[in-house]
Amino acid sequence: MTTMNPCRIAAMAALACLMAACGGKSGGSASPPPPPPATFVVSIQNSGLRTEGDAATGVNVAASDPISIVQKSGDAESLFIRWSYTGKGISFAQLNGSTYDALSFDIDYVEPDMLPDGEYDDAIQLEVAEDETFTRPIAGSPFRITSTYVVHGSAAHVVPAILGAPRTHLAHDVLDAAMSPSLHAIAMTSAAPDDALYLYDIGTGTEKKLALAKPATALGMSPDGRSVAIGHDAMVTWVDLTTLGQATPDVKELAVPTIAWNIVADGQGAIHVFPARDQWVNLYSIDIASAAVQSYGLVYEDTRAKLHPAGDRVYAVDTALSPENMERYGVDAGMLTHDGTMPYWGDWSICGDFWFAQAGDRIYTACGNTFAATADHATDMVYAGALSLSAPADGGYYPAITSLSDSAVDGRVVLFDAGRCGMQGGPDCDTLLREDETVYAAIASYRMPPVSVDGVSATRLHGAHVFHAADGTVFTLSRAVGADPAQAWFLDTPFENTNTQATAMARGPHASGVVSGMRRVGRTR
Repeated sequence: MTTMNPCRIAAMAALACLMAACGGKSGGSASPPPPPPATFVVSIQNSGLRTEGDAATGVNVAASDPISIVQKSGDAESLFIRWSYTGKGISFAQLNGSTYDALSFDIDYVEPDMLPDGEYDDAIQLEVAEDETFTRPIAGSPFRITSTYVVHGSAAHVVPAILGAPRTHLAHDVLDAAMSPSLHAIAMTSAAPDDALYLYDIGTGTEKKLALAKPATALGMSPDGRSVAIGHDAMVTWVDLTTLGQATPDVKELAVPTIAWNIVADGQGAIHVFPARDQWVNLYSIDIASAAVQSYGLVYEDTRAKLHPAGDRVYAVDTALSPENMERYGVDAGMLTHDGTMPYWGDWSICGDFWFAQAGDRIYTACGNTFAATADHATDMVYAGALSLSAPADGGYYPAITSLSDSAVDGRVVLFDAGRCGMQGGPDCDTLLREDETVYAAIASYRMPPVSVDGVSATRLHGAHVFHAADGTVFTLSRAVGADPAQAWFLDTPFENTNTQATAMARGPHASGVVSGMRRVGRTR
């Protein structure tokens, strides 16, 4: 049996006594009290903003409200500020500046031609705290600013609601995309983080990836939605989408002596390639089975071509010529045979892109002008009216529609109206997601929400692609303007059910406000 030294026992007893006298701690003095909270004075130059927007001249309407924060006591090294706002007239708002005494709250308003005439009242809230969790707010926080935006001269008659935040943040960029109704999937080409083809299953939310040997320059979906042709410099990649995910997917790399700008897979065993450069150039047709290439005809560079839903003819627009014109080609024995031209020359703007009605009886153009699509040459490509867009298409060549999809399920057209933004969008532009009936009557209009890519700052979302699935569900692809391409893209189903209700309902509109961002600001040195 082990016995403890009596001296050690006494020492331990003395230590226990000392710790008890000091509140259970081994130190000999009490902790200093916490410092008193810092005090600040917040000055907002204008707590009630009023801004005019004229639809005829008011592009990029904005306001800036200077804010100064003076520290009266304490030693806070930094403050955290977050803001939210309602979005009736405000398109995008954020705090700028890095030090207490030199801040501004900058506001961009909705393009005035996207709103009906009237006054739009918004509330802005600024929360200021000493900690990132906002559990130590400064005195007076939250601070509030009101904004009244007065719009006049607008032809718009539908007030756009704000869509909810998109559901899916993609881990890659999108160069081009196409819907496969038969596979219930969206095919996308990408350059960031690497050159690849992605197939997104819209039922399961999962993606399959295929690495590409070269950067993609074009994408063409087969009529049955089961294969795609991807254009490159001097090559076309043919992919059987049903084999993606297998150990050895069915992929063919086909040589072609040009840079592919546009591709049409005709569903009859051939791929037709429209070149990207050298002005007047030959058209190339590739036989998929033998890889044989035929060179013939004469088209202008950057011609955009699409297969009609009937599969018997191709329509093409020479986007690099002014004025643009639309041509028609028959699909015959692995080649395209020219057999028609639009009966106009510059009368109706096309603006570089076009889409077919699902029934195949109508052609919609990016300028909003529409044309009949018939097998009869006498009535084919004849003007059939125009969609009402937020920016004029007559002579301005604004490619106002970035993407359009027509569904036979509910007889509706869903489109991205970029207005004065054009195809590429911009940090000071809005994109509207619009629903129209095929009789060109607007049903509803929705503004894209601001999004946060990095979890802190926010930016605008620019609509790029819209599709109908086989059941009528609407899917969108949109891009955060100015963000890293590999992190900028979002996929969403913005409507609950476009095919079952008289008016489609937007999912999760921001009724109470949009939390736009948070910023850490430092003390003036």
